Amino acid sequence: MPGVLAAPVYDDVPQGAAMPYVAIGDSTIAPADSKTDDGEDHSLTLHVWSQYAGRRETKELLGQIKAALHGRPLVLTGHALVRLRFDFASDFADVDEQTRHGVIRFGAATAARLQSMPEEELLARVLWGEARGEGAAGMRAVAAVVMNRTANPRWWGRDLRSVLLQRAQFSCLLPGDPNLPKLVGVGMADPAYRLALSIARQAIAGTLADETNGADHYLVTTIQARTKWARGRVPTAVIGRHSFFRLEGPAPKPKGKAVAIVGATGAATVGGAATLADLSQQLGDVAVIGAQLRGLLALLPGGPLGLAIAAVLVIVAGVLAYRRWVASRESA
Repeated sequence: MPGVLAAPVYDDVPQGAAMPYVAIGDSTIAPADSKTDDGEDHSLTLHVWSQYAGRRETKELLGQIKAALHGRPLVLTGHALVRLRFDFASDFADVDEQTRHGVIRFGAATAARLQSMPEEELLARVLWGEARGEGAAGMRAVAAVVMNRTANPRWWGRDLRSVLLQRAQFSCLLPGDPNLPKLVGVGMADPAYRLALSIARQAIAGTLADETNGADHYLVTTIQARTKWARGRVPTAVIGRHSFFRLEGPAPKPKGKAVAIVGATGAATVGGAATLADLSQQLGDVAVIGAQLRGLLALLPGGPLGLAIAAVLVIVAGVLAYRRWVASRESA
């Protein structure tokens, strides 16, 4: 507030300081957090000291402080100011009856700056914090894990923002992690952040390929053996220095279609069929087995014995059809 008030402001008042002056008083901080919002409620008291004859100087200073702070959109490091409000003010004569003492208190609410960011920016900063050293492939892989979790809501979050801010999930967001202040402060001048932002936009648009094969967890490969949840598991992918795992999410859908569109070479595939002729041959084999099965069923006796035999024949026919299909794939 220097330059706004007609008096200096002290945190530690110098001995013999001339009045009037403003001293910063007691403050309190209390958590106001939900599961994914590291918010805080703050209370701050300021004291005005004056030896002016009467209340005028004290009241003027209290008014200047209120005008400087109440409802102002102050910029905070690492947090976003949700609100800043004036609570109360009073002035009275001090015990020596020569000094006027004014008291003014403000209440404020803050939220972690990450909580208030647009989702694409938040995702980009997490990708930067987690995998900027891994290049584009590493950041794409982390983005895939985030989007796989978002697509399958569980304890790890119900939407993109809550997935990203779920506690103890992304090491770069842990309190005390050296990456946290860096990722909060990084900007467009950083080439790795620009790349992360591009990848984040692709991920949110649904155009980013999942190179992790449906992973919903990852860790640094060198610590897998001593990490309980990863010990003994086979990664779905290893990209850079990270290993990726699918612990809870569904398996990814098969890539491609069952029957490919016939191209210039006339090739198409269904299972192991390399051409339309092969496909026709496979379907014909199944039809032959079906005809043979119908002939056998017609010869069976009625009653429970006939039903039992029929069930066995159906199973055998299914096994034969499957074996022919597998043989055709291996020979293709």
